[in-house]
Amino acid sequence: MNIWNLFRRKSADAPGAQASTPGDPEALATEALARKLMVKAAKSNGMSVDNLNELIDKYGDGGDAKLVDEDPDRISYSADAIQALLDQGKYEEALLDASGSINNGSVDPAIHALKINALMCLGRDEEAIDFGNGSLQKWPTSVDLHCVLGCANNKLKRLTRAQEHFRKAIQQEPTHTRSHIGLGDSLAFARDFAGALPCYERALEIDPGNGMAWTNRAFVLADLGQFRAALESVERGIAIWPQHPTAPGLRAKLLHRLAVER
Repeated sequence: MNIWNLFRRKSADAPGAQASTPGDPEALATEALARKLMVKAAKSNGMSVDNLNELIDKYGDGGDAKLVDEDPDRISYSADAIQALLDQGKYEEALLDASGSINNGSVDPAIHALKINALMCLGRDEEAIDFGNGSLQKWPTSVDLHCVLGCANNKLKRLTRAQEHFRKAIQQEPTHTRSHIGLGDSLAFARDFAGALPCYERALEIDPGNGMAWTNRAFVLADLGQFRAALESVERGIAIWPQHPTAPGLRAKLLHRLAVER
């Protein structure tokens, strides 16, 4: 069996999958990505690419091309480069780059926060929290770590813990917009809508162009029965961030509610 079949999204053996043909662009792209990720995985764990090629020779079918390290001097990656991968939805690669940088001695808490983000994007929330708690022991006042751990705990509805993290982040950096929004979200999840509203409004004082803050504020205003103000807020949010998955639905419900009340 060719070793790259282990990484292909479509395999001839998979139920309902279409067999790929030689030179198929999707198969070639997937194989190229697999090769790239294997090189990064080896380097992030201290294995040389030569050693990995020896394993492929030993366990492959003899038809596998050698892996090539296209950036042999690179053992660490910047926070901006890892964030760019997350923004592109390349979560596995972002995780490998963050892990590799950490394993190779990075002392930047932002890299640790990005690893937590990557783990969350891959649905590995418990692992993200465990890793983040360990990172906090090194940097107990890191705003990035407290904020991302707040988001992770929000996701798992561990609301008291999430709120503790967001408040610690805000204590360290009072203008940290994402932490104000996260705290508002956590309070809203707990149905403390009156407590959540000032969090979004503070975020908007800091960053008036934040579409997430406008939209989340709208949901809370609707729950407080302030439907016209909620409509104005969600329309501001949609204008800034039209890709929000639930904002159009809220806008439609608010328009219907206000029409009925006329």
